[in-house]
Amino acid sequence: MTKISILYPNNKGARFDVRYYLDTHVPRSVEATYFSFITLTTVGYGDITPAADTARMLAVLEATTGTLFVGVLIARLVSVYSTSAQNHSNPH
Repeated sequence: MTKISILYPNNKGARFDVRYYLDTHVPRSVEATYFSFITLTTVGYGDITPAADTARMLAVLEATTGTLFVGVLIARLVSVYSTSAQNHSNPH
């Protein structure tokens, strides 16, 4: 997980606030990962929904990518299998 420093530059003696980071950003990153995985696999439980238009468009793009990935993977596996079967049935 990538951690980003949160500094308060307007405060004297700016420092990294660990408690604030753990309380606000770590739960969000877990939710974002969960939402991303559910969207990518096109399960779509509906318990987390994107609110902004940009987030909705990214979710649509990710769901499309997940669907296309499965289709391309299956097509590739069929292609490899059929090529392998042809090579074994026609010895030179």
